[in-house]
Amino acid sequence: MKKHLKIISSFLKLSWLASMEYRANFFSWLLVDTGWAIMDLIFFNTLVQNLGSLGPWTRGEVFIVVGMFRLLQVPVWAWMFQSFSRIPNMISKGELDLVLTKPFDSQFGVSFRNFSINMIASIITGIFYMYMGYTIMHQIPSSLNIFYLLWLLTISTGLIYGVYFSTVATSLFFDRLNNIHHLFPHFYDAARYPREIYPAPLQLIFLTIWPMILIIGVPAEALFGRPNWSLIIWLHILTVIFILLGRFIWTKGLRHYSSASS
Repeated sequence: MKKHLKIISSFLKLSWLASMEYRANFFSWLLVDTGWAIMDLIFFNTLVQNLGSLGPWTRGEVFIVVGMFRLLQVPVWAWMFQSFSRIPNMISKGELDLVLTKPFDSQFGVSFRNFSINMIASIITGIFYMYMGYTIMHQIPSSLNIFYLLWLLTISTGLIYGVYFSTVATSLFFDRLNNIHHLFPHFYDAARYPREIYPAPLQLIFLTIWPMILIIGVPAEALFGRPNWSLIIWLHILTVIFILLGRFIWTKGLRHYSSASS
């Protein structure tokens, strides 16, 4: 574990140096992220003002959920997308050889290779939206609810990793899937809406095959003092399943991989 943390620390330093080398790009993406945060605020505020609520979520709860959504965007875009987006090209160009020759696990190597520090705005606005939500509700979360939130967001991050990596790892079996890393981030937007607004067939898909509505919905319900224990257990089960599935696809796929030296 100490060795892996040291490697991740080195990758973080390299990513920081790369970001500082292109500072204009860093600040432009910082502005873009801030713009998206403002658009989220305008969109959901207008939506709730006209509807009164969003499914079972009140106006204050909606702001809290949007804040959680923005916080979870950090591991999605600042970590996973930065690393996973390079995997298909590494495979098609034979550059995966460089990772396979390193003295650490190849899945670890491709999963933590690149990071971005452009998501600072998501952290700040995420916390601010959650604060706004509790201000509207005139409430303060209990320590138990905060514990539930932190634990379930950690599990949700694991589920995100499992689903996202399982998707990208399939590029080991098929040629020219260079855009497959865009699939998960586009569907991730579905996580910020309550499951009740989706039709039954889509709910079933989003609870099993592509479990987007568990990622934020389950931690949110626990934070609001309405934990659904069956869904909490299901969230843990699916997280284990998808992480193991990603590992299975990766190890099997490496047998089909044709290196640059083949």
